[in-house]
Amino acid sequence: MSTERVYLEKDEISQLKIPIGSKSVIIKILRKNAESETPSGILKISPTELDWNPAMHSDRTGLVVAVPSRLPFNVGRDEMPWKTHVQIAVGMTVWFDFLASENCVTYIYEGYDYKVLDYDNLYVATLNEKIIPLNGFSLFERVYHKPINKFDKISETQVDETKGIVRYVAEKNEAYDSGASEDHIDLQPGDEVLFGRVPCVMLEDEAHCVFDGGKMYRRSQSRNVEMLWRDGELIMPNNRMLVKQIPDDVFYRPKLDLILPEAYLHRRTDVKCHRAEVILSSLKEVPVGSIVKYIRGGGALMDYKGEAHRILPVETILYVE
Repeated sequence: MSTERVYLEKDEISQLKIPIGSKSVIIKILRKNAESETPSGILKISPTELDWNPAMHSDRTGLVVAVPSRLPFNVGRDEMPWKTHVQIAVGMTVWFDFLASENCVTYIYEGYDYKVLDYDNLYVATLNEKIIPLNGFSLFERVYHKPINKFDKISETQVDETKGIVRYVAEKNEAYDSGASEDHIDLQPGDEVLFGRVPCVMLEDEAHCVFDGGKMYRRSQSRNVEMLWRDGELIMPNNRMLVKQIPDDVFYRPKLDLILPEAYLHRRTDVKCHRAEVILSSLKEVPVGSIVKYIRGGGALMDYKGEAHRILPVETILYVE
């Protein structure tokens, strides 16, 4: 991706437009994190390369000045990682990926940066106090670890990066460039979720947080949610099951019943795997009590009723006994 910086004249800035078929968005940076100050007027960072941290001090928000015209974007044809609709308009404020903002074409006019970003790098937009999550990225409030005992005052100050609480729900993306990926669960504000093996990426850094009054949120698509709790009830996403592993030293002679989709059955026979009992399931073909064999290390670990369990997506299952 280009990191070119181009200085424009007045007549040139007025002619900035998005070509038909492009997925680019032009965003005017009104507030540079590298130049932000505390309420008392203290510069938050020293403007030197020695202490520069892109993850902390890169720009993450700006004003939309030009938008793409194609509706919707499609996987493949538009070089998009997912199929989605354009939900922004000129005049909206948007938050975007900090790495993309450091690696893009930037136009400069009268001291302002105008960044050219791909639409799929945008996470959320606001207009007249209305919050619009974009590209399937819902926003999650942080969850903190529970104290081990009444003397534990440290855990409750540490963020549990495996969990989050839904605050703003995005429209689902219609398709992904990977056929195995889908937004497989309907989220509601207040749901507590368990994430899969994905990095915990926040919308902003705490040093420069301005979204929703300065609150910190994690952004993630619902395809990365492995399980959720709603009003105390555990809810399984589509094509997921909660299992309890059976010790490997238990002798068994399986009677195979190959009932899973054919695409999941053509696997190597030398893959190391485990057996487990299904405790909860969203698959009619694999009811509670079934014994499954799955690829070793598949799924995500979680504590359920005080015991170690594992959440398995259907693609990690080798067969059902």
